[in-house]
Amino acid sequence: MFMLRTLNRSLAARLIAVSAVPSATVMIAGLLLLIHRARGLEQVRPGAGFELIYQGAILGTLAVLSCAALAIVIALRRLFQARINRLQSVMARAASGEFLVRAPIDGEDELADVSKSFNTMLARITDLQIEQLDRSLSMERLEKETALLSALGDANRTREQRLRELTLLFDLTQNIYSTLDLDELLRRICDLIGVRLGFQEFALLLTEDDGSLVVRASYGYPPGAKVNGVRLAPGEGIAGHAAQSGATQLVEDIATDTRYRSYPGEPARVGSFLAIPMRHREKSVGVLAFRRTALRAFGEDDIRLLSAVAQQASLAVVNARLHDATVLQSLTDPLTGVSNRRGMNQRLELELTRGQRFLHDVAVVMIDLDHFKLVNDSRGHAVGDEVLRQVARLLQRNVRKVDEVARYGGEEFLLVLPQLGRAGATDVAEKLRRIIESTPLALAGADPSMVTISAGVATYPEDAGDAQTLLERADAALYIAKHEGRNRVVAFVPPKESRAPKSSAS
Repeated sequence: MFMLRTLNRSLAARLIAVSAVPSATVMIAGLLLLIHRARGLEQVRPGAGFELIYQGAILGTLAVLSCAALAIVIALRRLFQARINRLQSVMARAASGEFLVRAPIDGEDELADVSKSFNTMLARITDLQIEQLDRSLSMERLEKETALLSALGDANRTREQRLRELTLLFDLTQNIYSTLDLDELLRRICDLIGVRLGFQEFALLLTEDDGSLVVRASYGYPPGAKVNGVRLAPGEGIAGHAAQSGATQLVEDIATDTRYRSYPGEPARVGSFLAIPMRHREKSVGVLAFRRTALRAFGEDDIRLLSAVAQQASLAVVNARLHDATVLQSLTDPLTGVSNRRGMNQRLELELTRGQRFLHDVAVVMIDLDHFKLVNDSRGHAVGDEVLRQVARLLQRNVRKVDEVARYGGEEFLLVLPQLGRAGATDVAEKLRRIIESTPLALAGADPSMVTISAGVATYPEDAGDAQTLLERADAALYIAKHEGRNRVVAFVPPKESRAPKSSAS
């Protein structure tokens, strides 16, 4: 049993067995034959047998060796060549990259051990390749996850930025559309943009009727800077160019741009400047102007956000201006352009409230055009309207800016004169009477006309403590002036001091 196991597990033992058996057989047969012949020769000739044995031994050795070699060759071809070829084929396939092939294992000899070792090596190479592939896949997944996380991070940052922008626009819309007062609107826009966006300097310019720009509100400028009220001619400066062209103007270094306009007393400027036009229906409303001290400080996100702000601001400004125009129209006499009775009542109540609070006088002057009915009857209502317009202009030109001129009704006008008592208001009324009396009115298609007025004066708090009573007292004084001959001024006096009773007069 031990011999069989040895032959199965050892190529060398198997080769020895294969070569030894025939060699031994040949050698034994040769020795027997040689001894038999040597005995026959020894009987014939003594000593010849020994010589034959010697020669036979040499030839026999050569024959044994030849037989052993032949046996080994035959054994190698028949027993091992096929296995070696199969192993070589597997090795060639493995060398070409087929690491999943395996060498066949026949028996338990050295070739089988080589095949096992080779298969083990292939298995290890396969494991290494799988590990490398796993690492590659892991790295690829990691790179994808990293890219995904980065993209998510960018998306989150974009969403957060967009959320901040939308929040600002929402707050801006809520605040600016909650008021129709233009000055309050501009102040709110400046506060929201300046505080929320942190711009170092910001100015809001509105377009005037002549195309010029005027700074109406500002934020972040040094104390004492005279920015508000600065006027730019049409197309002047970076802001003027933005308003005129309707295109956003970005200057990354204002030191190199000759269009930049400084406000009075401004030191040399550095930094970047952004001017975004405010437009409505292809017309210029104004400009949002921003400055930062850093160069190239405005990015695409800034421009996108501020363009949206400018759009909202322009709509709010247009609405506020439209409201002001509507209110002004509702308070203005369409024929003469001065305040109507409603506007006059509002102004009078306001001045009486101030007079009560600050303890100063308020005077009213009721004015009536003398014999105005004759003008309408003799020259027509068109001429009469022109007379009213020219008298209104004369009144406006010759009173203070704080005074109010209103058409009270028909041919009657009313003046509201803050901080004037009876004497001062009487002097103003007398001055106006003389001016109108001495000014010929140029009337289209008619000869120049001379017009005179009568006026009645009443004051708060001397003559009345409320608006209605004050107007009644001024009307009573006017009645007296007309009764006494017209073309005169009369100040109200108490009834017991009245110079004449009331009577109807035209």
